[in-house]
Amino acid sequence: MIHYPEEERMLTFGAELLSASPIPVVVRKQHRHGLSRLIMRHKLRDGEIYCTFSGGKLRLVYRRPWKIRHIQQCSLISEALALLGLKDLPPFYLNTADKPLDTEFRPATVFSNCSVDGYPDVAAPDFVYSGWPEAKFEDFDAKARSLAKASLSEPAFDRAFWMGRVFVPARESLAEFCKGRASDVEIVDSSKNYNQSIHLYNGSFMTMEDQVAKYRYMIDVEGLGYSGRLKLFLHAHRALLMLDRPYKEYFYDEMEAFRHYIPVGRYGSDVLERIDWLRSNPRREAEIINEAQEFARRRLTRQKAIESWAKLLEEHIGAGGRLRFAGESLPQPLT
Repeated sequence: MIHYPEEERMLTFGAELLSASPIPVVVRKQHRHGLSRLIMRHKLRDGEIYCTFSGGKLRLVYRRPWKIRHIQQCSLISEALALLGLKDLPPFYLNTADKPLDTEFRPATVFSNCSVDGYPDVAAPDFVYSGWPEAKFEDFDAKARSLAKASLSEPAFDRAFWMGRVFVPARESLAEFCKGRASDVEIVDSSKNYNQSIHLYNGSFMTMEDQVAKYRYMIDVEGLGYSGRLKLFLHAHRALLMLDRPYKEYFYDEMEAFRHYIPVGRYGSDVLERIDWLRSNPRREAEIINEAQEFARRRLTRQKAIESWAKLLEEHIGAGGRLRFAGESLPQPLT
């Protein structure tokens, strides 16, 4: 039984996405001794989905997905398939976790939220384009417009800002480097407002609109893997300080440091230096903001995400159903 309104609304939202799909979608769980297990000859990993498309019908077999990500992703995929006008294509896997699961062999393409050198996963548009109930919004494009509008006025505070759960090395290091520099950067650990039993925020919640309205610079840093909010911050009229990370989303190769964002080392050691540089270069700050917003409006919308998915599915077909990320370095532990 569900005891939280947030959970109830999330499931309702997932049902709404499925009902709005332009093609028939069948979603089912992989059971221990089910037919799908026999066909695949292996167990799906947590957060992994096996996708087949034949006769104009999309079928997904999933195992322990995070919230409704499997439905959010299939919403994008179904629209991409409708855009292509296909009836069949080779099967593929979808990893809905925040990073590649491991290098275990899969006999078909593995699409993921990000790519990492040495891992086969091919980065594809993520679930956020179908809304992010955990972050309290269900329409990506409306959220992007709202962020752009909220950041038009002068910020209340002339400093950088980041808010999130401080629970991974990159975030812990960033917080440590920023200690004692409250006039330059503010780090807020939101862990106390995070309900571990349902993995949702409750109580006090500072929206992204609140953040971009109040602070002059935004900071984006990895979590357990890639950062789902990066693409939203690029829509805001604020300079973005982006910490380096091994997790590359499908649009990363199109972005340029000091054109669309201000680069910072993975663990934030030079973040204060970058803030000083921004303050000393207001003209460049304005140019970077304008370039980032233009890029976001042109490439980071739900429709463009669907078109990107369509292109990836065509590449999947062209590769005989075995598309792989072209990262050349050997796998490294994703800590």
